Amino acid sequence: MFELEEKNRLFDFSLFIVLTLFSVFFIIVVYRIYDKPLFDGESMDMFNWGKFFSICILLPIIEEFAFRGFFSFSNSVVIIFSLLCLGIVLYTFLGQALIVFTILFIVGMVLLKNEKILLSFNEFIGVNFNILLIITAFLFSIGHIKNYEEVTVFTSLMLFPRFISGVYFGYIAYKYGILQSTILHMLNNLLPFVILFIKYKS
Repeated sequence: MFELEEKNRLFDFSLFIVLTLFSVFFIIVVYRIYDKPLFDGESMDMFNWGKFFSICILLPIIEEFAFRGFFSFSNSVVIIFSLLCLGIVLYTFLGQALIVFTILFIVGMVLLKNEKILLSFNEFIGVNFNILLIITAFLFSIGHIKNYEEVTVFTSLMLFPRFISGVYFGYIAYKYGILQSTILHMLNNLLPFVILFIKYKS
């Protein structure tokens, strides 16, 4: 599915612009089809520093490390932080904090204390990268279902751009590192603020 032997930064990061424009176009079309306003009065609620920090900084960090951190388990800091973020996500959906964090703590200790297991884990990721990329992108998109009050065809369509971005961010995380995918995720989440600013300030 993806050839990762060589790095082509110009192509890979240009693809970010293409996919971002596609997502914007897709969302606009779906909103038009369902005759829904793309922006309303409540959209202005996004213009505060709390929402900005949460959507553009905090959530991209948590989501990247939770869903794609294991694509680049290169050092102990990434392993620990990825498992911590995964615990936060799992707790959000499943509850049971004690069980979730106990299991992740055990997994983390095994990976950190046994270099052979960590090596085998990374080899497993490399061999099965394509299928894991699709699975994590699917889970990433499903994770956004909480953004909507009910599950409908409309909300399902709204998850499609998240799936596409999940595939792309996973590809970047594996090929270049989790830091690069996190920065791009932040830029992606910044877009709605830029659009709202242009719309309401013009």
